[in-house]
Amino acid sequence: MCFSLVFCTLVFVPATGATQAGIPYLAEPDDPPPADAAPDAADRAVKGNTPSGANKPETTSATVDKPEPAVPVVLPNREGPAHGSTDPTRTDEDEPAKGEHTPVAIALLWEQRRVAISIGNMTEAETLLLQLLRRKEISGWPNMFAYGDALARESATELQAGKVSRALACAEAAVVLAPTRPSAHMALARARWEKGGAFVGAIESLASAYALTWTEPPMRRGRIGNLVIVLIFGMLIACAVFALALVYRHARLLIHTIHHVLPKGATRLQSGLFGVAVLLLPVFLRWGPAWVLLAWIVLLGLYYQRSERAAAIVALAVIALVPLGMPTVTAYLSYPGSRAEAVYMAARDIGAEDIAARIAAQKTPTKEELQILGLRARWSGDLETAADWLSKASAMEKSDPSLLVTLGNIHYALGDKALSLEYYKKAVTLNPDQVVAHFNMWLVHSSMAASKEAGEAYRKATAIDYARVEALQAAAKRLGPGHVVEEPVPERVVDVAVIAEPAHQRAVRQLWHLLGGSVVSRHQFVVAALAALVLMVALSWLRRFLLPSVACPRCGMAACTRCNPEMKNQKQCGQCYHAFVAKEAVDPQARVQKEIEVHRYQARTARVRRVVSLMLVGAGQMLAGRSLTGFVFLTCFVSCIWAVLLALNIVPEPVPYLSEPSLISAVGAGALGVLVYALGLWDTQRGETD
Repeated sequence: MCFSLVFCTLVFVPATGATQAGIPYLAEPDDPPPADAAPDAADRAVKGNTPSGANKPETTSATVDKPEPAVPVVLPNREGPAHGSTDPTRTDEDEPAKGEHTPVAIALLWEQRRVAISIGNMTEAETLLLQLLRRKEISGWPNMFAYGDALARESATELQAGKVSRALACAEAAVVLAPTRPSAHMALARARWEKGGAFVGAIESLASAYALTWTEPPMRRGRIGNLVIVLIFGMLIACAVFALALVYRHARLLIHTIHHVLPKGATRLQSGLFGVAVLLLPVFLRWGPAWVLLAWIVLLGLYYQRSERAAAIVALAVIALVPLGMPTVTAYLSYPGSRAEAVYMAARDIGAEDIAARIAAQKTPTKEELQILGLRARWSGDLETAADWLSKASAMEKSDPSLLVTLGNIHYALGDKALSLEYYKKAVTLNPDQVVAHFNMWLVHSSMAASKEAGEAYRKATAIDYARVEALQAAAKRLGPGHVVEEPVPERVVDVAVIAEPAHQRAVRQLWHLLGGSVVSRHQFVVAALAALVLMVALSWLRRFLLPSVACPRCGMAACTRCNPEMKNQKQCGQCYHAFVAKEAVDPQARVQKEIEVHRYQARTARVRRVVSLMLVGAGQMLAGRSLTGFVFLTCFVSCIWAVLLALNIVPEPVPYLSEPSLISAVGAGALGVLVYALGLWDTQRGETD
């Protein structure tokens, strides 16, 4: 169980990047290989294609029960699948039966496999699984998430039963059916690990699974969104603790200043009550926590030392940027269930039929949505509908090369080779380095016996990327003659931005109502925070002339030149000055009593800092006046603790991207939190001894 939790966050990395490494550039590649001859009857039988028309043989129970030849289970490369053609030189026997690549047909095949397993006919189940893998490869469906997840669970069951070989086969099939699913790669890593002797492969699967959580748009959005939200949460907590530390350190000085401002005769108690009322005024007015932080930081700004002023500027910048970033945060939070997520699922999963139907019902579909609808029709085998959708997408704005390549492939499959070549030429005009377009032109020219044009297209393709051309050749050879290669679904199609909706603005207003109250808008608060930031910078210059009170480093009382004009500086309060510096007419017993008070004060403050540091690392530095250092420590520590809670699903993730707890993320965040905690305590202790 722990092993599965460790691997549940892992993700697929394209294999083509590794295959392209170390391939020398060939300025003069070899002559292009001749196009494969049309398959004979024996080849057609091996390929397992179903004939159509008058030549279709009768299907008997023997042919149904006969398993197909084993198709190698390999991780699919990123080039995309190859697709069949209605080339006149080929017979209908080369093409799959019409409609067998639709989601309904695939689901029927899966149900047949499930029934075979339920009655114990494992040979039939394996045959049906091979057929399913073959159909996915030929059709081009990017993922079959439900089937991949089911095979991953089946692999785990087989491992528990001790059937490692069957578990490995199920896991490999799961990766083929759902190459962008972390759970499939996790299952493969477990199976390879349990098999023994394949530890490198297990590590590769783990790395692939983890990489998927950063490459697939929903999981990448979840990773980045949760990370940003965790950091924002940590900084807000640090701002709140910083404001409380400022009140603890400087409230006495504020009350002392208020005592000078009040009319003569006001008592210390009256000054204290008035100062408390000033600090709590935003609370009484129900302006929200954001206004409380802003008011406290500004009111006490005259008394800050350099480190405190720097931390105050950072805190003001944070509380000013948070309201501005609320629309972005709500957009991230609204991704699950949004139109952007629907577009991703429709482009990635065969099972997103309902989502595709909703997209098709849109009155104003975007170019990406039209392209996805065309691709789904293409993968289902409905070429006419696919051409219609993709033509509409191409007409909306400047087409991208991958869309033109797909249109060329569709028209080639429809038998219009001239039009397919036109689309390929348009693609290479937009992007001369479009290897797939050059490669497909070679295939089409070869099928037309145009050897000169075919050779030219092949040489251009190999000059751009020889290793990739070899991979494309292997895929085309595996699928047989008359097939062309598809481009992978472009990133811009699967990773569309979340469209702003009225619900987002309502969510922003609700969030601001919690943070800033309903009296003042968030934009007005941002202006006030920026004005306070400018004031904070100005106060660092004004305090030279105003000479505000400072805390006595000995006893903590206010060192005020107005109360004690005889003092040359503010290095100590009036009592400490007369008791330890001037020593004029001071009773020795009073001096001893003052020394006792000083020792008690310093011991008490040191004890408070240590206790607070044990609970919130970084807060001790803030109480000691090293606020910027404490702000950094506290932000990192709170963010790590929050990240651990999110990774273990103790606290729901703001942007969910994995269905299971992520032990790897929890361990990483926890280890970083422990390191920050230890460094913070060490820094606090070092500050006490300095």
